[in-house]
Amino acid sequence: MFDEMFHPDLVETGRVLSHRLDQVLEAEQRAAAIAARRLSTLRDRLLDAEDRGVVVAVHTRDGRPAEGAPAVALDHIEVATPSGAVLIPFTEITRVELR
Repeated sequence: MFDEMFHPDLVETGRVLSHRLDQVLEAEQRAAAIAARRLSTLRDRLLDAEDRGVVVAVHTRDGRPAEGAPAVALDHIEVATPSGAVLIPFTEITRVELR
């Protein structure tokens, strides 16, 4: 007996639909990533850097940079530098570099 699921006409249609679905999913993932980046705060970006294990260089109003592994809190960041931990309030940050 013939299996309708593997009908020759449906195999190509299934391939086309699957490819189209993959393209739609990729476009939606790109759009979600762009939206997340555009809506993220400095704290969000620093949390992402912490999660990924990225080293940061945090520059402050007094001009002293602190470079090391970040640990992000609600209102400040702790940077683990070779000379010890540095706590920096978000209000003092002027620039952050992701290394």
